[in-house]
Amino acid sequence: MENNTHIQIKKTSVLNKESQINVLRTEIHNLFEKKTSLLQESSGIITKEVDQVQRDIDKKFDAKSTLESEVKVLRIQILDLVLNA
Repeated sequence: MENNTHIQIKKTSVLNKESQINVLRTEIHNLFEKKTSLLQESSGIITKEVDQVQRDIDKKFDAKSTLESEVKVLRIQILDLVLNA
């Protein structure tokens, strides 16, 4: 029974992290659109605003990557719990 509780907790954590990943994907997409628009307005010149948007994109990608790594570890832990039950 304790094993099932651990599995359920990890599954919930995976679902929460996957939800956060999806939010970050949407935010990254929106930032790319904003960056494209800003570059069109500035005729391709990288302004301070464009640079800031790119930094925001990089931060979001880093956060998404971290969450994806955490999900991978959790999935491995769940598999280990299931196989050793």
